[in-house]
Amino acid sequence: LIAFWITATFAFEAWQSTLPVPVEDDFATRMRLQHEASYRVDVSPDGRSISIDGAIARGITRRFSLLLQQHPNLQSVVLTSDGGNIYEARGLSKLFRSNGLDTHVKDYCDSACTTAFIGGHQRSLAPGARLGFHQYRIDADYSVFGADTEAEQRRDSALYAEQGVKGWFLDRMFSSPADQIWAPSAQELLSAGVVNKIRNEP
Repeated sequence: LIAFWITATFAFEAWQSTLPVPVEDDFATRMRLQHEASYRVDVSPDGRSISIDGAIARGITRRFSLLLQQHPNLQSVVLTSDGGNIYEARGLSKLFRSNGLDTHVKDYCDSACTTAFIGGHQRSLAPGARLGFHQYRIDADYSVFGADTEAEQRRDSALYAEQGVKGWFLDRMFSSPADQIWAPSAQELLSAGVVNKIRNEP
């Protein structure tokens, strides 16, 4: 009986070793897919324009960088977003600047989206489109060690200043509470240097 049990055990283990190893979806992959589902990216048929519609989510900078490699003739980015991750927004802004891409808003671009927008070489709005600003906040139910929203605001104010935005606008852009939106008029945005043109297309 003992000999039979040992033989059966080894035989079962040998059979298991012939089975394919199941591919389990790891946590990082699941999170990446979840973030990607929160926004949509579309490249125009001529490969000259790309639209980002949805959240400025984690991983979007890396994805946009890959798209730049695949579409070297890109010239402009159309943004439609109510905000998201400020670090990703800065990453997009840097990519827009370093590649000389224009930015355009045909509907709305709020919160972190405006940080991405300001990286555009030429920045335009469609008539009636909105840029929305407010104070930064941390979307977490717990204390985040080392987080300093005012320091982050100063960092982005400097980014706007580098793009030629006037001082009076920098003083105003973070004055609205985090749960409200300040939407400057088109004339205010033009006079402050946030926007270069008002037009329907980028």
